[in-house]
Amino acid sequence: MLPETDGLIFVYTGEGCVDCSTTVGHALSAMAAGQRVFMAQFGRSGWDPVLTILEGFSETVVSRHYINGPTEEALPDDLRNAQAGLAEIQQALCSGDYSPVILDGANRAVCFGLLSVGDLLTLIGRKPKHVQLIITGACADPRIIQRADRVIEMNRVKDVARSAKKIEGG
Repeated sequence: MLPETDGLIFVYTGEGCVDCSTTVGHALSAMAAGQRVFMAQFGRSGWDPVLTILEGFSETVVSRHYINGPTEEALPDDLRNAQAGLAEIQQALCSGDYSPVILDGANRAVCFGLLSVGDLLTLIGRKPKHVQLIITGACADPRIIQRADRVIEMNRVKDVARSAKKIEGG
């Protein structure tokens, strides 16, 4: 991790490609700098080829899935799991053992009522100065954006893969 990004709060939002590619890039940078990474995933289900990059680094990357399916189709246990995950996330964040702490899809989890803005603001408020916090997902709340040091809004301009699925009837 670069010294100029130590301790910053990043928000990646927008209706475009707000996927785990960006968070994996942050994770790899941190690992190259000798840091441990905590990745909390909200709404990621099934096999993700980007995440397979991190599977071989279980000693330096802790990855937790708190939602069983996409946030738009939350299952009955998803709310309970998301809320239970907050305690583990807070422990990882406050321990100072991990930097970055990545909340992948947390903004969307807020939009669908699985987390609250207050939950994220509490985590931001308890973050040690040296720990980098990354919050991703579409529809970031303005209060989260206001607390962030760096906000990137991603918008899909063109996506051949989506166009191909529509043509094929998918």
